[in-house]
Amino acid sequence: MVSAGDNDSVYLWRTDCGDLSEIDYVASACTFFETLAPVLPAEGNIVIKPNVTVPSDPEAGIIVHPDFVGGLLDSLIARAIRRERLYVIEGHIARNEAGRLTWDVTGYTKMAETRGVALLEVDDDRIVDVPVPEGVVYNALPLSATLAEASIIINVPIAKCHNLALTTLAVKNMMGMVAEPSRHFCTVQSVDDDVADRLMEVTPEGLSFREERWCHKVCDLASAVKRLPGKNLHVVSGILGRDGTGFGTGNNYLLNIIAASENPVHVDAVVTYLMGIDPMKTPYLNIAMERGMGTNRIEEIEVIDLRSGSRISMGELAASVHSPAFVPLARSQGGYQPRFREDGTLEPWMRCIHKRPQRQNAARLAA
Repeated sequence: MVSAGDNDSVYLWRTDCGDLSEIDYVASACTFFETLAPVLPAEGNIVIKPNVTVPSDPEAGIIVHPDFVGGLLDSLIARAIRRERLYVIEGHIARNEAGRLTWDVTGYTKMAETRGVALLEVDDDRIVDVPVPEGVVYNALPLSATLAEASIIINVPIAKCHNLALTTLAVKNMMGMVAEPSRHFCTVQSVDDDVADRLMEVTPEGLSFREERWCHKVCDLASAVKRLPGKNLHVVSGILGRDGTGFGTGNNYLLNIIAASENPVHVDAVVTYLMGIDPMKTPYLNIAMERGMGTNRIEEIEVIDLRSGSRISMGELAASVHSPAFVPLARSQGGYQPRFREDGTLEPWMRCIHKRPQRQNAARLAA
């Protein structure tokens, strides 16, 4: 159903799990992908890039469940895609000396071995510098060569909140494509040296300047990835969603959706909306829209019900918004605080994190 060319529509698949025990990630992902039926290149590598940055229990809602990726792989293999063309790639935060910690703990090693598919850590790959056309912060970014040269990249985030991004979906998930030490956009990098004295400023939009700069960094990356030779498809695993910080602090909810688009801004806007967060108050989506990468005005995005093939009305979409709304949290002194104030305005991220003790002697990262 998804074309080989640009397609800004968002395809929404609703699941009907009543509780966590009913989630069958393999069957849900496989059926979804078979119904979506994206056009796949006849040759070249197919790369799946999930959110699996940390060694977390797969049931915790912090990473994309390995069985969800397994279901996507099963669908690809069923379409006679040769296993040697398939790669699952991620840039981990935590690695042990053998480089297997995160893959093993999260269940990805077993999932991939069962299917005869290769796992690849970005920093173990050949790295290539990818230009950033009209980049605001970066002129180029170092990416995994296997990923950059793939015939199609299937970017697979999980629907969850994040202390900085508010939602960490398709756009932010691309950070894991970048090689160390440039991967950590959230830190102060050498590329920020010229503006170091401004990072704590609060912009007219109510953001810290550092937060605004982070938004431009992820938009630079999304712009670069879009212009790679291969195709992009963004698939949000949203059967289970998580609010909070994006890591250990938060609540899991049955969101019961899978969403896909060739436009990461559009799929992020729709999923953010369904999580109960206003995409018009989500900074990186506002900046992406300002940069012409798409819109975060929900009424301007065509959302297709994948089961029926018909467009979903705004009324029907509004009725699908999760209640209670997901709450993004940031860690501050004495605990955690919501990123949104009671009046609906945004608390600048730097103000939140500077209310708690900072790590000493943190290494500066190169751009």
